[in-house]
Amino acid sequence: MIRKSVSFAWSAGKDSYHLQQARQKFPEPDYLNALAQAIHEVKPEACFREAMREAITIDEYTVGVLGGQELGKRTREILEEQAVAAHVF
Repeated sequence: MIRKSVSFAWSAGKDSYHLQQARQKFPEPDYLNALAQAIHEVKPEACFREAMREAITIDEYTVGVLGGQELGKRTREILEEQAVAAHVF
């Protein structure tokens, strides 16, 4: 289980790196268009508008990660706090 988690985290980190590099190297319209195209390639059933919405969402998340928001970490902390509170009477 740990090995699978590490593999997943490594893959996500590598992909995030590529998004960051693309975002820094290319103009925003080109970057978002290419990201939407990549999403459309893996989800051909989605229309391009849906792919673009998803691209914008991914970009906003990437900007948050670059800004140090640590949304994943905070989400996990909130859930763990809720779990502890639910078991304490």
